Amino acid sequence: MRRIGECLPNCGKCCEFMELEVNPAYLAAPDVMQWIGLHGVRLAMVDERCIATLPIPCGALREDKSCGVYGTPSRPEMCSIWPQSRAALAAVNSCGYSFTDETDEVEDYGG
Repeated sequence: MRRIGECLPNCGKCCEFMELEVNPAYLAAPDVMQWIGLHGVRLAMVDERCIATLPIPCGALREDKSCGVYGTPSRPEMCSIWPQSRAALAAVNSCGYSFTDETDEVEDYGG
């Protein structure tokens, strides 16, 4: 699988929330699910992992949806490599990135 596309100017959709892997047992605990829901957190199984989506915007996201640390050493590397899978795009509508089932071919020159 290969990522294609590019970040859309002043989009910022991937910076409006935070995702963390959590214990999947939370999905079966009604009281926990109620508490999580009251805090605006969504839980979902993604690629056999339980992912919590928290509505917490990045501190570097500007009002115009541009990144305040883009192009600086302060920008985390994970911002540059996101998204790494189709599953990561599930929480973002209209992202400039997508994935193809193609892989980068490596030529074998023998030896």
